[in-house]
Amino acid sequence: MTTLADLTPEERADCVGMWCDYRPAVGTTGLHNAPEEVITTVIIKAGNDYDAAYEDEYEVFNAAIGHELVQPEQITPRDDLPRAWAPDGTPPAGQWEHAEYLGDHKGMTDVYYFDGDPTHRRWVGEWEEA
Repeated sequence: MTTLADLTPEERADCVGMWCDYRPAVGTTGLHNAPEEVITTVIIKAGNDYDAAYEDEYEVFNAAIGHELVQPEQITPRDDLPRAWAPDGTPPAGQWEHAEYLGDHKGMTDVYYFDGDPTHRRWVGEWEEA
């Protein structure tokens, strides 16, 4: 697996906005010390705004753990998942799909089009067929 530590600075910069696997136990002895523990997070940004001594850290986020400042060797980018956003902060490529009803049954979304005005919408990105 390729971690951010294995990438050039330019490649690392392109990873901002990507989903990644965060391995808390790599190089740490704190609360998260199970070597098999992996948390899927999104890379927020490079650098540490609080302490210049740790400028090589990356900020990651997951709703369960919140924001964490982590080392590059703890982060494995997930190329198999769609981006959360582009490295410059813009939304990923895609378009809104409008419909009168979006049905959801056991994780499957059905889109129903009628003759009236649309009342629902969903984002359809490049990784997903419309």
